[in-house]
Amino acid sequence: MIGVYRGVMHRRAVLATTGALCGGGLAGCTSLQASALPENWPTGPFADYETVRITVRDDDGGRLGAVKAAIARTAEQQYRGLSPAETLPENAGLLFVFESPNVPTFVMREMDFGLDIVFADADGTITTIHHAPAPDTGESGADQAYEGRGPYVLELNRGWTTERDVTTGDRLGFDRSALPD
Repeated sequence: MIGVYRGVMHRRAVLATTGALCGGGLAGCTSLQASALPENWPTGPFADYETVRITVRDDDGGRLGAVKAAIARTAEQQYRGLSPAETLPENAGLLFVFESPNVPTFVMREMDFGLDIVFADADGTITTIHHAPAPDTGESGADQAYEGRGPYVLELNRGWTTERDVTTGDRLGFDRSALPD
């Protein structure tokens, strides 16, 4: 366990250093920072959803990535989740906000693509991350169940958290005044 922890911290240090060097203007260097937030999200059945910018930071406050998340406000929106979406833009997500840390189990009902399902506590600290694959052909995905605790659940493209070394204990930062009452 300690070796894994040190490996993650070492990777983060290397990424932070490389990102700082790239940001400093080294010729031919590409930034390791996340791509820009999508201007065209939310769209389609999500077009009328309110949005919030979420920045993910490690335990030292280092920025790991950012997303533009539509907010699933109503029970109907929360039940439907991202099922109507055929794809999700890079650095886009869907944020579920619950009144209690005891949230429902998340399923991959009728999903066309895999998701990272990120549970966070009231302070935004990530408590659980699931890497949920899309249902197999001919399966509904209703039997793919993912549990966690916390009043916030963020759905992202599968692999988003892995690509950015996001782990439990990292934090979701966002303007809570933009959330439903």
